[in-house]
Amino acid sequence: MEYKDITPSLKGQELLRGEIKENKLIDISERALSEKFGISRTAIRRSLATLQGEGLIKKKPRVGTVVNNKHIISMLAMSSMSDELEADKNEMVVTVLDADNIVIPKKAKKFLNEENDNRIFKLARKRSIKGEPISYEIAFLSKSRFPEIEKNIFENASLYQILKDQYQVSPSYGHEDIAYVPATLDIALILGVNEQTALFKVVSSAYDNDDRAVEYSIQYLIGNRVKYQLRAKNILDYQEDGEI
Repeated sequence: MEYKDITPSLKGQELLRGEIKENKLIDISERALSEKFGISRTAIRRSLATLQGEGLIKKKPRVGTVVNNKHIISMLAMSSMSDELEADKNEMVVTVLDADNIVIPKKAKKFLNEENDNRIFKLARKRSIKGEPISYEIAFLSKSRFPEIEKNIFENASLYQILKDQYQVSPSYGHEDIAYVPATLDIALILGVNEQTALFKVVSSAYDNDDRAVEYSIQYLIGNRVKYQLRAKNILDYQEDGEI
C-alpha cells in the first residue's frame, strides 16, 4: 500500500494491523511504536484507540498495549464451558449469581417438559479469566430428572461433571442458536462492560444418548474476548436444520 495519500492515523492503523496479524504487538509503548513506524505519537494514539474500539487490542496500566487474544470455544463439542476453556482453567473463576428474579423462558419449559416453575432449577453464573469477565451463563434443568440438584456447590465447578458423577447423565448432542446482540443494562453491569457492547448470545439445548432433555441454557459472551470455532472430524455426521 502507498502511504503518501493517506493520513498518519490511517497509516498507523494499517501498520498496526500488520503487527497484530503477526502477533508482534505485545507490551509495547506509544513512544516505541512512534519511533518504529516514523509517525507521530498523536497518530499512534488515534490508531490504537480505533483498534481498541474494534476489540483487537487492549491497554493495561503500567504495561502498555497488548494483543487481545481471544478464548476459543468449539461450536460442535458437547462439553462444558469449563472443558472448553481448559487452557485457561488455572486462572478461571466461576461465580454463582442470584437467579431468583430470572424469568424462565417458555422454550425452556417446553424443552424440559416442565410447566411448573418450581420444578425447574435455575443456575446463573459469571465466568472470569485473569479477573476479566468472559461470560454470563444461565442454565435450566428439570428437578424431576435431577432431584436435589440445587444442593450442589457450583462455584468453580463443572455442571456437566456434576451431572455425570451424581446422576450418570452426559449430554451427547444438542442444538445451538448464536446471535450477536447488544448488552442490556443488567447484563452490562454483570459483565463489567458498557451498555450496548456487542455480545454473543448462545441459546443451547442439550440431549443425552436416549434423546432425553438434559439442559437448556442461555449464555452471553463478550464479543471481543471469545472466538467461536467450527470443527468436525467426520463431516458426514454434520447436519443443519432446514429444508433443501
